[in-house]
This record gives sequence, C-alpha cells and structure tokens, in this order.
Amino acid sequence: MFYLQRQCKTSCSCTHPQSTTPVPDPVLIGLTGGIASGKSTVAQWVSASGVPTVNADELGHRLLRTGHPGFAEMVAAFGEEILDEQGEIDRKRLGAIVFSDPQALERLNAISHPWIRRMANEAAEIAAGIRKDRLVFLEAALLLEANWAVLCTEVWVVQASLATVIGRLTSQRGLTAEDAQKRLDRQWPPERRQPFADVLIENEGSLQDMKHHVDQELAQLLNRHTPC
Repeated sequence: MFYLQRQCKTSCSCTHPQSTTPVPDPVLIGLTGGIASGKSTVAQWVSASGVPTVNADELGHRLLRTGHPGFAEMVAAFGEEILDEQGEIDRKRLGAIVFSDPQALERLNAISHPWIRRMANEAAEIAAGIRKDRLVFLEAALLLEANWAVLCTEVWVVQASLATVIGRLTSQRGLTAEDAQKRLDRQWPPERRQPFADVLIENEGSLQDMKHHVDQELAQLLNRHTPC
C-alpha cells in the first residue's frame, strides 16, 4: 500500500501527527504470450478500450540507451563490441551474443530484469492514477519466466499452435523455419504457460473472433473491479 501525506495548512499550529490518505496499489493484470502469439494485438485492443498498458519490452529498450544507469552495466558485462558508431548499444550485436550463449543470456537477464521490474512498477503507479479502479495491464513476453506474475492480480495468456506461430514468423517476419524454431526454443512452450493463466486467449481463428473474446474478458474484468 502506498500513502500520500496530507499536509496541514501553514497557519495550523496543531501538534498532532499528520494523517495519511491511503492510495491503493495498481491492480496489475499481466499479459503474456510467446512470439507471434498475438499478445501485442491484444495489448493494443486493451489500450484502445481505455485501460492503460505498460510495455515491458519498451522499458527494456530504454534500459539500453545512454544515460540510463543500466547502460554502463550492460557495457561492463558484454564489452564495447556491443556499441555502434554513435556509442549506443546495438541490439542486433547484443542479441548475437546472448542468443548464442545461454550463460550470456543469463547475465543479460540478471541485469535487465530488476531494472525493468522497477521501471514497470513506477510506470504502473503513474498509469493507474487515471482510473478509479486502478487497472493497468503489464505486457511482458517474459512475465512468467522473470517471475513478474507475483506482481499481478490476474494473468492473461495469449497462445497459438506451433504450426501457426512458425507460419506467421516465416510469412510475416521473413524468418526461415529453422530460425523460427530457434527463437521458439528459447521461450516457454504454451503448455508451460497455461497453468498460470487466469484468462487464456486462443489465437487460432480470425482476428474478429479473438477480438470478441478479448472484449468479453475485458467487460468481465471491469465488472469485477468496478469501485463500490
């Protein structure tokens, strides 16, 4: 629980302790799913409905910029070879290192996850202020792997079959089937995510079908958290 101090007026000469006004924590709804599952599409629909969304991937990108305290930690861990000509971290160079070396990926996560969690908490606290129900979605591909689900009141999981995901990665993102499989191998499979899901959204049919499902779940969510 967060608290805001209620200040006495300057003309007040009272000596009693200042009272506090409780400010409820954000009601954080975790939104996750594997690559090409449709998670980001669901996040866009959630935002369009008026419920703010914090994107953990975008926070991670901010971490890589000069000026952020985590920038120096990244360079110290992986060397100046990850920097481009302007002295910024090149995500492709960094990715080439961490996605070919499990230990390097662990180092990356050990640096980035605490920073992203801290920034997500701060962003959610700000975003929650625009709604009486304090609802905020946290969109994070690694929500479960990073153990951020403990921050959430509910977890929504978006998933699609392996064949569907590989088809999207090859046709929409230009990956080979082999490269697509390598990326999938670095993530949790759907069957490992499912037990954590309070809401499971299947993305196998049309976008219209999935949108209808998301709208139904959002309506129920808002009903559950409508302030008395």
